[in-house]
Amino acid sequence: MKNLFGHLLLGAAIVSGAAFGIGPAAAETLREAVQTAVATHPSVMAAKEAAGAGLETVKEQKSAYFPEISASLSGGRLYGDNATSRGLSVTRGAGYSGLGEGTASLSQRVFDWGETGNRVDAAKARFAAAASSLIGTQEGIALRAIQAYMGLMRAAELKEKAAVNFEIIDGYQKKVAEQVKAGGSDEAELNRANDFLLLAQNAATEFAGTYEQALADYIEATGDKPQGGLTAPDVPNALPASMDAAVASAFETHPQVIAAKDAIIASEHDKNAESTSYLPKVRGELSYNKRDQRDVVGGESVDARALMKMDWAYSMGGAQIARVNRADRTTAQARAQLNEVNRRIERDIHVAWSALEVARRQQATQRDRKDATANVVATYKTQYEGDKRTVIELMQAQSQAFDADVAFANADYGVAGATYALLASMGQLLNTIQGDIQTAAVSAPVIATTEEPKVDVSKPAPSKPDVAVAVAPVHDTPKPDMPKADMPPEAETIKVDAPFVSAVGARVSHPPIEDDLLYPRGQIVPVMPAARKPNVAVPVVAAAPTPEPKAEIEQAKTISVESSAGVVSPDALLFKAPTSDMAGNDVQ
Repeated sequence: MKNLFGHLLLGAAIVSGAAFGIGPAAAETLREAVQTAVATHPSVMAAKEAAGAGLETVKEQKSAYFPEISASLSGGRLYGDNATSRGLSVTRGAGYSGLGEGTASLSQRVFDWGETGNRVDAAKARFAAAASSLIGTQEGIALRAIQAYMGLMRAAELKEKAAVNFEIIDGYQKKVAEQVKAGGSDEAELNRANDFLLLAQNAATEFAGTYEQALADYIEATGDKPQGGLTAPDVPNALPASMDAAVASAFETHPQVIAAKDAIIASEHDKNAESTSYLPKVRGELSYNKRDQRDVVGGESVDARALMKMDWAYSMGGAQIARVNRADRTTAQARAQLNEVNRRIERDIHVAWSALEVARRQQATQRDRKDATANVVATYKTQYEGDKRTVIELMQAQSQAFDADVAFANADYGVAGATYALLASMGQLLNTIQGDIQTAAVSAPVIATTEEPKVDVSKPAPSKPDVAVAVAPVHDTPKPDMPKADMPPEAETIKVDAPFVSAVGARVSHPPIEDDLLYPRGQIVPVMPAARKPNVAVPVVAAAPTPEPKAEIEQAKTISVESSAGVVSPDALLFKAPTSDMAGNDVQ
């Protein structure tokens, strides 16, 4: 239980943080975004209710161990024509009477060849399978939340890079226009400069659209905009030594595998329970009956009994045989489904492992390319000051450097996405998020361009785009009532062979079954707020010179944040690290 409450404290951090008024200055970590998604997503709530239904089924089947009490009362008018009435009646041999009758009985199963025990064990196994399925659902939602979180950071960073690139190209275009006006350059040079400017504008527009798509995906995954800026997580590096080791680990611990194994156990117990239908059952019965009526139809009577009964029934149409055969086939189906799950998990791990290796290689290549193009820009600037390079050559070098910078960002986020995808394919994503990830206090550059840059190539130089930087207000999260689920004091503690699932997806082996729904319907126990790292504005080195080519380059820029988010295509984020052309289009 110690670990259980530790996980509940972790899961309640984001709720209590909102309740204690953490404002926009506080950064939202990856762990907090995942907790919010896992605690509030409708898919998780549905899976949790399914597990709750499984718990109620266990209680229902266990009730067969206890006596069953029944009672009935009846009253009315009675007509009787029998030996008693004929002997007492002096008219027509029949009699009339008012009738009042009451019956109470207690029945207890004594021996049923293990039918009740097998049905209880089957219900326990199905509950354990539902609990594992809940973990699997949480793993899937956690991955979607991570993709949305990382997609937000990627989209925001590329949007910022595109805005900076546009400003630089804009400055160069102005310089060329001035040279044409002064007679130092011709119209062909200006046309080339306008072409570079249009490409830069197109890239800025496309990345702004990607940003809005990312916002929609983030809200769908977590249910709201992020409360403050986002912080860059340290990507987990504690991975298995080999792909075979990852597969072997997943076969033992993956929630889908555990659920499939529990389904086999449940089917086997169902078969055993049905097999007892061929055999007689023994039960004890206590009953008391009192009947009040006129003497003319029999008079008052009292009947009290204590009996042992043996019941046996056999269907001549083969219903019992069919039920046993059906249970046998259901068991075979569950075994085949376990094999299918194993194959699918092995395939997913192979794909994720290969994607991570490719992403790492692309990351190294794109880093070298980024450094090379940055060196070209620096060299061209020096040569330009010595009148050895033209402004058009500077614009071309800057455009290539921007493409390389975008390609490296894609590759960098691709490594992170592929790492999380590998952990999810192993069924270890939630454990990693809750135990291993520490977030760095570096704010992701998330800014919104309220007005797209417009370029009129007929004029010498366009104006710079207006960029609005805003911080979204904190959305007040109502603090829910969180009553502990009522459990009868005499309820028996049941152990299950499946990981325990808390409200935020924590897993603890073999807990009391009642604790799985300790806080029903997605509610989280209120605790003191967890500490959150501050959203620190960090200087970011500018990617290229300011619009004046010969002016001294401003080396640092402070980036504020806007509270909105989202994710791009999972293929682009998780399994690819493509380069981009000036328009921002991915190039393999």
